[in-house]
Amino acid sequence: MGKFTRYKFELNTVSSVILSPRSNMAFFVNTESYSEGFDTKEIKTYMGDELKREGIKVIYPFYQYGMYTKYKYQNAQFYIPGSSLKGVLCQGIYKGNGCPELMMDDLVLDNAIGKKVFVRNLYKVQNIGINKKNNQGVLLDSDIKVKEESKVNLGVFFDNVGVEMLCNGVTCNGEFYFSDSDKALNNLLSSAIEQTSKKMRKMLKQMEDVLLRSDNEFTKGTKEYLGNVYNNLRVLQEEKECLILGGYKGLFHSILISNEKMMNGKNSGIFIDKLTNLPHGLIKFKIIT
Repeated sequence: MGKFTRYKFELNTVSSVILSPRSNMAFFVNTESYSEGFDTKEIKTYMGDELKREGIKVIYPFYQYGMYTKYKYQNAQFYIPGSSLKGVLCQGIYKGNGCPELMMDDLVLDNAIGKKVFVRNLYKVQNIGINKKNNQGVLLDSDIKVKEESKVNLGVFFDNVGVEMLCNGVTCNGEFYFSDSDKALNNLLSSAIEQTSKKMRKMLKQMEDVLLRSDNEFTKGTKEYLGNVYNNLRVLQEEKECLILGGYKGLFHSILISNEKMMNGKNSGIFIDKLTNLPHGLIKFKIIT
């Protein structure tokens, strides 16, 4: 292993990023039996977002330093774990040893950027795993009525749960150390982008399969909305500049699957960032020195 060289990088969020610690770190609302929780009036929401504060019972926080037992965003020091960034960059090349050539520090979000962390609902395209068939297993014709509750729809995924998210359009700067050549570093980043592109192609294929369904299998406006998400994602996939960081991509989109049966993503959810009409976690990562 050679001498470590310091590099600087720029990270841009294309869609909202969700990075939460374990579920036992969640914050809970005040109740008669639990007075250490948060008041729903304190929740920091994004202007124009549809989240209803009064309905939130649980908040999953963004990563932040220190010991914390209560939701209090004013004092939070948010950060993106270096291990999360390293995992994104090393995907597809390094196995087992975890890429000892790369050392990545936590990316601390300064106060200005920390103000871009908001509590929001998760939105999910639902019922994509329900095949509309008759008793003989034959797919329904487009003129056969589908029950409203069985139609593909975009809805809030647990409306009593809020998740802290770093919003889109944020630029962060950080540093990392690499002990191999510049060529090896470029190969590392190129491979990570290619692996992400493959995942994005899977997302597009899943959306294509859903969009092929007849119009009567969707609630009003859902097919058009999903088509818009598909078009936005296709543009980014063709550019081949994005990485995916953080959670709520759905298991189907989180890993590269080679088994043909497992490639059927009908039972996997499609989580959507409603502010960008894209999946969560899309970022652009650029080495600047």
